Amino acid sequence: GQALRRLAAGFGPCREMTYLLSQAPEILNESSETSGRTALHFAYANNKLGRAFHLEKAGANQDAVDNKLQKPRELRQ
Repeated sequence: GQALRRLAAGFGPCREMTYLLSQAPEILNESSETSGRTALHFAYANNKLGRAFHLEKAGANQDAVDNKLQKPRELRQ
């Protein structure tokens, strides 16, 4: 989960994110224990729209809310 969230935020190549999702798709919608944010939240919060697209295409929950009750697209800069 944490590795995917870091990759979604832009730390590392997008191909690693794609590979990680292909090997462990169950982590797609895992959320951070501290913020409640998913990988999709981190992608939008860091303006990584290409990565957000990949996550959505993989089935990321676009209606997931974080601890502040924000959905991923609400964090878009």
